[in-house]
Amino acid sequence: MKVIKYNKSYLKSLVKLFEVSRHEWPQGTSDFNEIIDNLENMLKSKSYLCVFLAIQNGEVIGYCDLKPLPLEKEGCYIDTLVVHPSFRRIGIGKKLIKRIIKETSLNLKLKKIKVYTWFTNKKAIIFYKKMGFLWIPGTAVEMVNFFPYLIMQKFIPLNFINKLENLIKIENEKIMSPDIKPIFDS
Repeated sequence: MKVIKYNKSYLKSLVKLFEVSRHEWPQGTSDFNEIIDNLENMLKSKSYLCVFLAIQNGEVIGYCDLKPLPLEKEGCYIDTLVVHPSFRRIGIGKKLIKRIIKETSLNLKLKKIKVYTWFTNKKAIIFYKKMGFLWIPGTAVEMVNFFPYLIMQKFIPLNFINKLENLIKIENEKIMSPDIKPIFDS
């Protein structure tokens, strides 16, 4: 398996990935048919900072994109992360996130990455926490990762992100709660 930057020669395979993953998206989040129909135009647009694909045997088995944060010039956010249902829990999502962190710190020079998910998406919350994202209090589930800034400032080496899953341990009672403490408690 390899992670590469988006190449339009993989568009048909990418559409298949989205189609097989369609049933897992909550109703009402977006019109999945519209996403599939407009995927090529969406990827051509300038609204993406980067798009990475996980490829195995010539087929797309994972996808992750990055967009700028509209009100924060020093940050970006993961809009979509999808791994083919048959290839989950073998590290593909981790490899995509690690590639996004590297791209954000080395090439885009942005300080933070955010991600948003649903409160009921416990698997995603656990996954993102294990990848170094912190749940911001007072939000449904807005999470932030400062590793790009720490890498750019040389507080941590780039190869640190290769060992994330071994370094970050999450206590069971903290899984479904925000990680950052408010400055002022009411």
